[in-house]
Amino acid sequence: MSNDDFWASCQQVADSQLPELTAADFPMCFQVPSRGRMPQRSPTPPTRCYAYPPTPVVASAAAMERQRSASAPPPGSEFDSLSSMDVFSLLMADDGGEEEAQAQRAQQARLAQMQQQQQLHLAQQRAEQQQWCDAASMLVLQHARRQQQEASAWEARREEEQRAALQQQEQERQRWELHRWREQQEWQRLRQAEQQQWEAKRRMEGEAWERRRQEQAREWEALHGPRTRPQSLDLQRSSATSFTAGGSRSS
Repeated sequence: MSNDDFWASCQQVADSQLPELTAADFPMCFQVPSRGRMPQRSPTPPTRCYAYPPTPVVASAAAMERQRSASAPPPGSEFDSLSSMDVFSLLMADDGGEEEAQAQRAQQARLAQMQQQQQLHLAQQRAEQQQWCDAASMLVLQHARRQQQEASAWEARREEEQRAALQQQEQERQRWELHRWREQQEWQRLRQAEQQQWEAKRRMEGEAWERRRQEQAREWEALHGPRTRPQSLDLQRSSATSFTAGGSRSS
């Protein structure tokens, strides 16, 4: 970049920033370099320009008078009369600012990368948590279904046991009823047999007593005759009659 081009760019910035000043007021103009390098040709004019104060050799008296009469730079102006040390400090400060800006950009990039990694990690954690929740829900459903199946099976077994117990009780009741009926039948049979034996024995005893009585009567008639019977014989006859009718024998 030639001196003419550099001066033209500085003059363009000066005219756009401070239109009331002329080129004679700022004979030397410096664009702030990046990283200490000299400015290169650019399609756009420089953004900042710092100038030395006008010298008596180059600046005109009118320009010097206008510069002395100006109490303050126009508002919004980025130009000021700086010394060489100030310009060097500004250049170094700008270089440090550029490095700081690059460091900030690098830090921002790292932060963005860290945020992206954190977002990916959080997304992965949410996915894992969702998978864990789905698995836990499935386990809970399986456990509830298994409990329901076990409860249904237990209820079926309980009903089956109740039916079996009722059936066994009914069978035992029927066996007891049958046994009781058989005992009653056996008792009635034995009682009837005893009654028959007792009646047969009583009938045989009555018949035997009647035969003895008749034999005694015949013997007495043979000895005493049929007309003169003793009164004891009539008493014996009445006793035999009462024995036959009532089932008991009197002596």
